[in-house]
Amino acid sequence: MGTSSTTANIAPLKTVCVGRYTIDIPHSATNVRLTQSFKGINIDVFYPANRQRLHDETIHKVASAAEVTDFQPKRIDSQAGSTTDSVQVWQSGADLYSVHGTTLKQDAGFLFSIEVMGESVQGAKVAMSQLMQTIRLRDPFAVPTEQGFCIERGFIPGGYAGGETASISADLTAPDASLMMSTNTEAKNTGGNVIVRMSSLPLPLANLVSSDTEILRRGGKIVAGRDGDEYDYAVKQSKEVSLEWSALTGNDHATEPTMKISMDTRSAVSESARPALMTLWDDVLKSVKRR
Repeated sequence: MGTSSTTANIAPLKTVCVGRYTIDIPHSATNVRLTQSFKGINIDVFYPANRQRLHDETIHKVASAAEVTDFQPKRIDSQAGSTTDSVQVWQSGADLYSVHGTTLKQDAGFLFSIEVMGESVQGAKVAMSQLMQTIRLRDPFAVPTEQGFCIERGFIPGGYAGGETASISADLTAPDASLMMSTNTEAKNTGGNVIVRMSSLPLPLANLVSSDTEILRRGGKIVAGRDGDEYDYAVKQSKEVSLEWSALTGNDHATEPTMKISMDTRSAVSESARPALMTLWDDVLKSVKRR
């Protein structure tokens, strides 16, 4: 478990490694979940897992994709690299193929998936096989000291490789809220930052938002060395609170990915309880660091 910090009147925080960043979340957080991709390869993690579960999850993923495309998938290649690793290739379109790889690290199962054109199938298989050999098992709250990319229950050592996305979501009990942080090195900055998006709403919607919400705080804010924008508001009728900070992708995708951190309450927050909520929010933002 990483180093903890404490906020006045708030439960201690614990550090979680997410991609190439760390963030502190309350010890009481539940349903803590990481999702990720590396070199454009999506990575699903299952725990506890065995070979049968990984096989079943692969078939389920192929079938779910087929429901969206209405194309009957066909397996055209399957190979086992070891007793714990395997790679399958499925045709998922006219010249479209889905490559799926699985590896088992003790009782943690990793499912890798990417969709490519026919000419890129072999390269995808090679990249996936290398990834399966490189990945290390990691305790969920361990923060590695060496350079690398943290995924759920795993760690990929090394420098920036392109196509990296990582996110964490968690449920909080005090306050009753959801917390989320995401990073994406390939985002296109569509729509601008959060303040631009809120300021450019169509006039009828802007008037509705203005009359129904109370702005708690908005403006520029530096988080993890990144220039970003914060937009926090409370809904007047329900008294629920929404807090968001975001930064757009910079010129250096490796060190300046698109980032978003948000906290949304699921129940009313009285005015007297807002200072404690904002203190927790500030501590979470201050805790975010690039490893």
